[in-house]
Amino acid sequence: MRKYSEQTFSVGSPIFFILLLLVTVAGFSMRKPIGMPGSLSTGNASILHMFGFPLNFLYSNPNIFHSLSFILNLATIPAVYCLGKAAIGRVAGLTAATFVAFYPYFAVNVYSPNTYFIFFFTLYLTFLFISLTTGKRRWHYASGILFMISVMLEPAVLILGLIPYIYNLIKQRHIALLYAFLFFVLGLVTTLGLFVLIAALQSRSINLLPLGNVFGAFWKNILLFCNNPLNYITNVVYPYLQNNFLHPVTNGTHAYLHYIILTLTVLGALYSFVNEHVRLLSIILIIMLLTLCFVPFEYAAVLLILILLAGYMIDKVINDVFIH
Repeated sequence: MRKYSEQTFSVGSPIFFILLLLVTVAGFSMRKPIGMPGSLSTGNASILHMFGFPLNFLYSNPNIFHSLSFILNLATIPAVYCLGKAAIGRVAGLTAATFVAFYPYFAVNVYSPNTYFIFFFTLYLTFLFISLTTGKRRWHYASGILFMISVMLEPAVLILGLIPYIYNLIKQRHIALLYAFLFFVLGLVTTLGLFVLIAALQSRSINLLPLGNVFGAFWKNILLFCNNPLNYITNVVYPYLQNNFLHPVTNGTHAYLHYIILTLTVLGALYSFVNEHVRLLSIILIIMLLTLCFVPFEYAAVLLILILLAGYMIDKVINDVFIH
């Protein structure tokens, strides 16, 4: 049995590609019945306008951009596989991709503005883990580009940019990591410069107000917490956690999948602190949850990390029992 498993899951085996293809097709079948909206939402229009598309063209051709949203939502499935493979392993990647394909939150929001954010945020994390594993500066530069795009779409993720480098600097204490971080910053600056250039060509100023609003809300809620911690936790933090994590009413009959992911996530998070390679994921999750306590944060990003840690737990079991 173990010898057969080793052959099936070997590096040259096409099994993972075949399974990922099947999972992606299944994800397509879940998203296809969802009707395409008749008009383009303000949120989608503002995001696409930021990337250089004229507003008149956007509102007169909504189906083109709804199709783009559908494609990016579906492309998130193989992107999550690549992220799981880069951060943990192929089994974890396939498991996480399967959860994303079938989890109702991702399918229902196929035409939502957060589709763009979660796609680019997934790519950012993928390139981040590749860069930290290989140490090659071009991957750090690419992750900086994708991180800046993610920040423009969801300013609250800005705090996450420093966390991987601080963690690895404490762990490795190597000067090469500082050079890598400079390439990451160079990617940020390059992308921000492109956004400024696009805005200039459209004769508009780049809107940094959402970023200021995030920091304003963060500081305001910190002060509220300091004034009365118990009241803040009871009336602000707990209701949010209850609505989004403990009682996922939006998941309907698929609530069981949510609780399976949560259970596996807790186990995976606890075990990840034993495994240095995966520990960074749990640290990112903790920072995200702490950020959520003080500022609005895209739920899909947190859900993505939960799914990855759940995939890690399944990866650990399969590798220990069937492969090694």
